[in-house]
Amino acid sequence: IPFFGQGMQLFEFIFLNQKADKDLKIIAKNLDTARRDVGLPLWMLVFPEGTLNTPGNVARSQKYAEKMGIAPHPQHCILPKSLGLFHTIQSLSPQLQDVFDITIGYSGVQPGEVPYDILLPDEVFFKNGYPREVHMHVSRFRVEDVPGFSQTECETGMEEERKGAFEVWLRAVWKAKDERLHEFYLNG
Repeated sequence: IPFFGQGMQLFEFIFLNQKADKDLKIIAKNLDTARRDVGLPLWMLVFPEGTLNTPGNVARSQKYAEKMGIAPHPQHCILPKSLGLFHTIQSLSPQLQDVFDITIGYSGVQPGEVPYDILLPDEVFFKNGYPREVHMHVSRFRVEDVPGFSQTECETGMEEERKGAFEVWLRAVWKAKDERLHEFYLNG
């Protein structure tokens, strides 16, 4: 994408293939480069959903939830993918101290509507079709308090158990996010 793609490269976005075997190598390489930038602060924005909340992606997320026995599926979010975020936190530890969850709600969106359908990118960027208000809820989690990353868990190894505990925690975070969005779109 002209301009946007160049800007993303300038700001060192990490481009992924959405295939775990390839993406974990890309993540590791990019995080290694970021760690070597000694003296520079590192802020990372990770979208564990892996993609936009569009009707097609919601359908794929629902299909995955059904296959994996995850119920109920969120109404306002697509399921997060835990593997990339787990490896990102693990790669940046012990320097990484906090993880933030940001939930964004847009005015003008009704319960059951998908913001991407209401706030089309070309309308927002080129025709002043942006929402009147954008609401954000930010939660801060100390990495040492996140399941799978306590000092004891990290010292004992057992990576599969740590990944499992982290995945359960991340889904609980997403459940709370979905409940906040439901309340916001219902009552403002």
